[in-house]
Amino acid sequence: MRRFLLVSLASLTLCLSAAAQVPNKAYFERMHQVTRAALQKEQAAGIKKISATLPNKPSSDPSVDAVYYDLNLTITTAPNNLAGSVTGVFRSKVDGLQQAILHFDAREGLAPWTGFSVSGNAASWTHANWLLTVQLDRAYNAGETFQIT
Repeated sequence: MRRFLLVSLASLTLCLSAAAQVPNKAYFERMHQVTRAALQKEQAAGIKKISATLPNKPSSDPSVDAVYYDLNLTITTAPNNLAGSVTGVFRSKVDGLQQAILHFDAREGLAPWTGFSVSGNAASWTHANWLLTVQLDRAYNAGETFQIT
């Protein structure tokens, strides 16, 4: 009887394991590829949708290279608020650079913005047609870096 139970248990285990096969590594890799492809397709569709709503913008300013951006955000839930600062480090590609022109999406407007500065010095700026034009604190030569906050 004991032998019959052991054989029955072994047979049942084999049948169950065959019926509910554990997926192998290839299965998980394929599922990852399918999921990733679907996400990329969804993101591309979303980007196209957003891009279709934006005005045509000229190419980026050839006289400036963006080197680094630092975002410092404070989020509160009571009241709901998002505040922060952005500092960009830029490198002049030309001699005598006196202004930086940056593409800037400002659908919310720039009215609440304060404290614009270039390398720590107060700076004036204008925003029109999705372009943020910042007057630099001095003329920068090719290779020199400056920060806009």
